[in-house]
Amino acid sequence: MSAYHLFARVYDQLMDNRPEDWASYVQSLLRERGIEPPARVLDAGCGTGMMSLALAQAGYRVTGTDVSPAMLDQATQAAHRLGVHVEWEEMDMRSLDPLVPVQAVTCVCDPVNYLPEQDDVQAFFTSACQALVPGGVLMFDVSTPFYYQHELGTQTFAHQAPEAAYMLQTTAEANRCRMDLTVFALQNNGMYLRAQETHLLTAHPKRTLVQGLAQAGFGSIACYAFGTRTPAQDTDHRWQFVAIKPEKHSEELF
Repeated sequence: MSAYHLFARVYDQLMDNRPEDWASYVQSLLRERGIEPPARVLDAGCGTGMMSLALAQAGYRVTGTDVSPAMLDQATQAAHRLGVHVEWEEMDMRSLDPLVPVQAVTCVCDPVNYLPEQDDVQAFFTSACQALVPGGVLMFDVSTPFYYQHELGTQTFAHQAPEAAYMLQTTAEANRCRMDLTVFALQNNGMYLRAQETHLLTAHPKRTLVQGLAQAGFGSIACYAFGTRTPAQDTDHRWQFVAIKPEKHSEELF
């Protein structure tokens, strides 16, 4: 079993993100742009469904998409436990294709950093724009080049929960980061199952992301220091982008 499949099983135990705060921030940004429940939202790169489930609980009609069947399986189980309805779809974020256009596309906790090249990022922006109704909103966050270069660097992290643990070795140079992950999960027989995997991430420059959004067809583009409405700075650890697809102009009648 790869670490990615095993990590999907224990992800929510080991991650120290605060999903309530993250979801509250995202929802407030949506509402400020007029995206209120029961609007349709596509949550790209949804992982185990943290944001998808929170949005559904708030009354949005949510489709959670991810390229990993293992992550979607965990998300499905979480939705069942909570009694929340979310449509789960295995889908590459570079080719989003919802059944009907949506009012918002969200993408939280670094999926864009997993896109290695600008062409991949551009494909995501273009497919997100096509998935949105006119006036719809794309929202995503990214780890920044400053964070990779000056804060993350070469380090070893470890975390233990009652039934799982991981060790993470990071090596960051320029805008690239390599993460070597070892995961341990407790089995029914009392033994621990171990798996390893390497993840490669890219911190894309803010200017490149803004230019790519404009090229994809987005109009109003905002970039904040994550968790705030303060304009982004180069020394931020995380940026939050909010981009709006322009409304269609009505044609003059003759």
